[in-house]
Amino acid sequence: MQLDHLRTGWPEQLLTGQYALRQSKGGVLLNVLAGLVVIVTVNLYKPYPRNRLRVTVGDTAVMSVVEDFAGTWAPAPAGPKAIADNPPGPLITLLAHARPKDPTRPSTANRTIAGLFDRRQPFRSRLRHTAADLHHTWQNRPPPLTPTWDVLDNRLGVVIGRLTRPADDVPGSRTVIHDAQGRLVGQMEEPSTPTNPAPCITFTVAGRPVAQIRRRTRKHYLIDVTGAAPAGLDPRLVLACAIQRFVHLSQV
Repeated sequence: MQLDHLRTGWPEQLLTGQYALRQSKGGVLLNVLAGLVVIVTVNLYKPYPRNRLRVTVGDTAVMSVVEDFAGTWAPAPAGPKAIADNPPGPLITLLAHARPKDPTRPSTANRTIAGLFDRRQPFRSRLRHTAADLHHTWQNRPPPLTPTWDVLDNRLGVVIGRLTRPADDVPGSRTVIHDAQGRLVGQMEEPSTPTNPAPCITFTVAGRPVAQIRRRTRKHYLIDVTGAAPAGLDPRLVLACAIQRFVHLSQV
């Protein structure tokens, strides 16, 4: 794939070379101050997380990975993202798919509360009807939603791909990568469990390894995208997979 249009604004190593994810801690004082800000603002404002996941090239930090579920970087949409240091601003945002809500149907919790407090019926009847409604809701619940994220390039303002985790796979073992047109371009394979991380996560295209994330420690990962672009895998999608997989290391 062609990378020339990306070279302005993206560190070259993130497109064609090697870089790292490192968790850095702000120290006791910063942790206390950040916690006080969250308490005083009633969780309406969250400063940079006390445990920050940094993207580094060599010994130089070039961006941060943040959860940003509150939409701190508006007008960029809320969601996990990579934030450039200079100039500061979002580069990549993951947009999680959610099941659309039926505005004409009250939630299960609201129906349950309304049924239990409907004084037009005896209490036993309310219990019986509520239990029947809950049983019907459980029996007719929709199938689990396949975890899916659209990958937004904030600088260009376009979705560049999609990540999905097949529902029938072991959780976290495989992430399927599609391009902006929905075509399958590769996958991320992690032969591990949440409690036993794999020493190496591999990205494949047509079954051939083209990129990898290698664990140095629980808080330090090396990413090699040297072979990604020549094989047709957008290196930004490799970063997006890394964000989705490790954003939990960057939390308030």
